[in-house]
Amino acid sequence: RKRMDEANSRGLATYNGMLSYLQNFISPLVGLSVNDESDADADGVPGHSLRVTIPNDVTLTDDAIAGRIWACKPAGIGTSGDERGTAVDASLKPHEVHFARPKSVNVYVSVTITQYSEEAFPSDGENIVKGKIAEWCSNNLSPGKDVLPIRLFVPILEVPGVESAAILLKKENGEFSPDPIRITSEETAEVPLQNIEVNVAAG
Repeated sequence: RKRMDEANSRGLATYNGMLSYLQNFISPLVGLSVNDESDADADGVPGHSLRVTIPNDVTLTDDAIAGRIWACKPAGIGTSGDERGTAVDASLKPHEVHFARPKSVNVYVSVTITQYSEEAFPSDGENIVKGKIAEWCSNNLSPGKDVLPIRLFVPILEVPGVESAAILLKKENGEFSPDPIRITSEETAEVPLQNIEVNVAAG
């Protein structure tokens, strides 16, 4: 409670401050969508409302999540989402707070690596690359975040012996493409090991 009061007194009840607060106190992968217009937006967030999306692996109670949201939410802005909890203000008055849990979207990755002739590519390099990609996605794909092929170069280039890589993505039942995978504010992209294939071409 003391930390929540201190957060509000420092003026964190702004959208950027709110997101930082929730990512610090709930999960680094909390998502936030804001609609300042009068009508509902394309993601279904009502006018003058926000939607906080809480990762499915967060084990806080609904009331605890609601309390965190209430502690940093800008005044006069509604909350939306299918989940709900009760927050209690400083006057012990209860407030119903809504939030969302993301729907998982399986994304598949196909990588073709060209080896760099001046470095040795590990004998089990394909599996190392898969592991690097899966770990990076797990740590960085928060609710609503698109999957961009160019960003997957970050984990791939951590493996020695890689000169370049061609990266293709698809959703389930889709076709591989070099285009980004677009994720809505109530979705989270999932890229486990079994969704990743790696092929290696000689440099």
